Amino acid sequence: YRRQRQMCIRDRSVAGMFAWQQMNPQVIDSGNIATNNTAENKTTIIPTNKNTVIPTQAGIQSGQVESMLTLGVAVLPFENLSEDPNNAFFAGGVYEDVLTYLSRIVQWRVISRTSMEKIAERGMEITAIGKHLDVSHVLEGSVRRSGDSVRVTVQLIDASNDEHIWAENYDRKLEDIFAIQTEIAEKIAEQLKTRLTPEQHKLIATRPTDNIGAYDLFIKARELSREWNGSEGFLKQIPLLESAIQLDPNFVDAQVMLVQSYGRMFWTGQDYEGAYRPKAETLKNQIVADYPDSFYAYAAQGYYDYTIERKYPSALGQFQLASLERPDDVELLTYIGAANKRTGNFEQGIAITKNILSLDPEDVSSSNELVTNLIFANRIKEAFAQAKNDVKKFPKSAISKTQLANIYLKYFGDLESYYAIFDNDAEYSNTDWLYSRLKASKNLSKTINTLEQLKLGETALNIAIIDLRISEILNVNGEEITSQKYALKGFETIKNVITNENFLEKNPTAKLRYAYIMYFSCLANDKDAFNLLEEKFNTIKDPDIYSLYAVNNYYANALAECGDTLKAWSIFKNITEISSYGKIIYINNT
Repeated sequence: YRRQRQMCIRDRSVAGMFAWQQMNPQVIDSGNIATNNTAENKTTIIPTNKNTVIPTQAGIQSGQVESMLTLGVAVLPFENLSEDPNNAFFAGGVYEDVLTYLSRIVQWRVISRTSMEKIAERGMEITAIGKHLDVSHVLEGSVRRSGDSVRVTVQLIDASNDEHIWAENYDRKLEDIFAIQTEIAEKIAEQLKTRLTPEQHKLIATRPTDNIGAYDLFIKARELSREWNGSEGFLKQIPLLESAIQLDPNFVDAQVMLVQSYGRMFWTGQDYEGAYRPKAETLKNQIVADYPDSFYAYAAQGYYDYTIERKYPSALGQFQLASLERPDDVELLTYIGAANKRTGNFEQGIAITKNILSLDPEDVSSSNELVTNLIFANRIKEAFAQAKNDVKKFPKSAISKTQLANIYLKYFGDLESYYAIFDNDAEYSNTDWLYSRLKASKNLSKTINTLEQLKLGETALNIAIIDLRISEILNVNGEEITSQKYALKGFETIKNVITNENFLEKNPTAKLRYAYIMYFSCLANDKDAFNLLEEKFNTIKDPDIYSLYAVNNYYANALAECGDTLKAWSIFKNITEISSYGKIIYINNT
């Protein structure tokens, strides 16, 4: 079940996975969850007007007009040639900053670094890259750092015939690295015959910091942010960013990233001491005061509103303002898409997610988000087609498989196809709870034994969750006495967590947690606990529309399990009304 995070398709088991991800965001398999879509993950540059098709110079001269490619540049990852392996991060940092500089030339559209790295791993020929991405040029490069010196080598290649048309070696002192990045961007603009405005010149000539030590710390933190590792990842980023800001108190890029890192610690429910929220607020206020009406101010305010205040309409407005300066910033677009989803604007979420995929075609996380938005917008045929494509394109993605399986089952009643997805993969078979429940009816003891094995090496809390899930499987298969034994054992651990943590004040997902635990209190036949939990549950403000689905789903299941079937059925009927425009309208059940 830990492989199926960040997903809430309208099925009770999947809602449960979503609930547990909210309750315990630490349990994330980074091998199957995509990167955190960082704003600096950039890679391919092509003109904003996608319909402008221009033959390459070599193509015209040779008469090969049929090989016309859209004017643009695909930037392959820069090779690290430094003798010291500890400098590998520096090559990645230079590469990413070159892409960031290029993205600030708004005539160009920039595709993510993540996608280009995956393309590079395939060993594609230059001409194949050009065709695959429909770009006229490919840029290659390398970085060698030695002491206080750096050499950056770049070469621009005609993607229609693999002919090298421009190359340059930059041998400079380390403090000149930003000037090198600016010159590369200007030279590429010259080769693409793009005239830069004074404002664009200013954007690509601005030095983020004059302190190389601070820059080193920042790019190390940025590298960590490229892969989602929950609060553990942010805990590693925070000291790097704090140290960078100590070296350069005016390093605003590091400040903005630190606001997000502080906010994500609160978001993941790990701000137990209440320290990160005030730190984020203080730093955000400083950025807004020092850089009013700027990208930095809008981004910092957006991160704060989204991760801490959870004021999604306000966050959406801030991110949209920030995106005016950086329209192809994948991280900003990801937040804009997520904010639209959480406010029930699923059609907008679809449009934004498709835009993200045009920039980052190899991103499985955005593909999964597109399926989710399509489902909530009631565009099931499109969701089905996208899910099938995702499983083919990302065969190792557990979320993609689960999305397709649940569409087969819920919307087409195709149990055979549902089973086929999981039957051939024992690892996923053991972790998909709906699959386990269905298979248990054929071989209950084998299913329970398999799930028991998942406890090995787990924490007490995770073992309790497995016990509660086993209880659920036993319950739906008529083994009520054994089910209650498992439920009592697991629920005892859960009650201790409730006692030791102040969910109401310290956890931003308190309502979802209570709804989830209330269901299992009923499986344990502990109605006194249910009544106490329900009392607290009713005092908590409703979360965003997207999360409210999971809350009401589990609350209705709890009511049904505790015997109040009429109220449960009323909630089930009125959980959502999804219009043809993709809006979710909640009906007041009181």
